[in-house]
Amino acid sequence: MISRQRLAPLCLPLWLAICGCGEAYENGFGAPDRLAGALPSDSTEKTDTRWSLSTTQSLRPAAVWYDASKSETWMVGSAGQIKKLSGTTWSSVSSGTTNDLVAIWGNSSSDIWVVGSGGKILRWTGSAWASVTSGTTQILYGVWASSSSVAWAVGAMGTILRWNGSAWSTSSSGTSSDLHAVRGISSSDVFAVGLGGKILRWNGSTWSSASSGTSRDLFALWGFTALPNLWAVGAYGTILSWNGSTWTAAPSGTTNDLLSLWGSSPSDLWAAGKSGTIWHWAGSSWAQEPSGITTDLSVLWGSSSTDLWAATTDGAIYRRSASSGSTTPSGTPSCGTASEGATLNLSCPPLQTIRSITFASYGNPTGACGSFTPGPCNASSSSSVVSAACLNKMSCSLSASNTSFGDPCSGTTKRLNVQVICAQ
Repeated sequence: MISRQRLAPLCLPLWLAICGCGEAYENGFGAPDRLAGALPSDSTEKTDTRWSLSTTQSLRPAAVWYDASKSETWMVGSAGQIKKLSGTTWSSVSSGTTNDLVAIWGNSSSDIWVVGSGGKILRWTGSAWASVTSGTTQILYGVWASSSSVAWAVGAMGTILRWNGSAWSTSSSGTSSDLHAVRGISSSDVFAVGLGGKILRWNGSTWSSASSGTSRDLFALWGFTALPNLWAVGAYGTILSWNGSTWTAAPSGTTNDLLSLWGSSPSDLWAAGKSGTIWHWAGSSWAQEPSGITTDLSVLWGSSSTDLWAATTDGAIYRRSASSGSTTPSGTPSCGTASEGATLNLSCPPLQTIRSITFASYGNPTGACGSFTPGPCNASSSSSVVSAACLNKMSCSLSASNTSFGDPCSGTTKRLNVQVICAQ
């Protein structure tokens, strides 16, 4: 496997997106091995029965779009292959090209875009795939559209293309970095991410650089209408969230490259990537989901919060059981509470370390261990501060103070409640 920078035609990155009538998932099919070799798998991964093999397809999966109106799944990948899942049957649909197809986005069942190598752009209007002139030969890694007359595609060497309803044209990006994903909050507020932590923002008239706070490659974007509006994931377990004004790093607990994102709501977000790693955001922190999968996952998607799918780079497609129950990792729970100005101490049983932060709130949380609930006063930094101090440690100490977490409600006496999971 070679690096993304070399743009090998059968080793392309893939990314992801969502629209009101369906959902698209774009991510790293054949993602790079971080140049020097594959990253180690997470030591906490265990065999788990939640994910089971559903089928194996003959393509290298690159991206998926779920058509909620028809309960159909479109998958694109290597050598121009397009597959469609209707009911329980996968079938091949002619694309008219042998170019590798990298990303897909749909506005409706009769308006779907696919982009790929050699500047290839295809459009589905309800009956067949047709090629649309792109004006570039650069590989295109991501596509997103807000309507039938507004769409964006991004790719190698800072390529950005804009669809105006009748033709694609080049838009100046101001960068030569490869751009891997594009996603908009609205037609006049669009983001693109790529190599070296590059983030660009469209304000309705021009693209400009936005500070990401990282130099690591970013591979995928996902978004919601509620804050945080956007999430981005990338190399070495990088996770960023956008709160409407700044990008903030969130501890992920993994060093594996994260290649794919999908979510059903701001409190139900999933990331997947190298060595079968899968992580889940439940609203306050990221927790690992044991998958039993060891092959790199190129794309993860779902039809709902209880129906999740993931595909490996070699075409194996796994489905998560709807009856799998809680996504909280198994292990020993440990809780702590400290009043403002005091120190909260957490420790695990012998030979165990803190593997997940299942609750963290500095403010006025209520409840007892196992049923903590955040109150109206809650520091937004709670999860990230606790994760940075405690993840993968046998014990940790936290100061319940405005110095550590910021002051979420001036003049109010606060406390810190934390629950973690300890495991070997």
